[in-house]
Amino acid sequence: MLAMQNFCSGTWVRKLKIPFLVIPFLLISLLASAQQTIEISGTVLSDSSVALGDVSIQVLGTSEGTVSNAEGKFSIKTTKGATLVFSSVGYEEQRVKVENNNASLTIKLVRANVSNLNEGVVVSYGTQ
Repeated sequence: MLAMQNFCSGTWVRKLKIPFLVIPFLLISLLASAQQTIEISGTVLSDSSVALGDVSIQVLGTSEGTVSNAEGKFSIKTTKGATLVFSSVGYEEQRVKVENNNASLTIKLVRANVSNLNEGVVVSYGTQ
């Protein structure tokens, strides 16, 4: 009964008022200090400076990614310090670490050495 009187008299309300005022400010400051998202855009070229379309651009360790268009242009949002992985069939994979000063990139992919291919897959379809 005494606890109920203390609760109703406002003692608990006064004690809880300060934490409820402080918690929102702490959350806002944490969100403001979190890494900011930056937009990275650029062009993907072959080693002979020809625009490459359909190049996969993936943020390493995440499911975020995009594909370059027919002119080799791409745009992706990520955070500073993330690593972008550029890959395409017939070309060697390239990794680029995102810094603030490289919001616009020009990536040149080098042709893969196809003589290193040692394996093949044979698919056979049959009918009865």
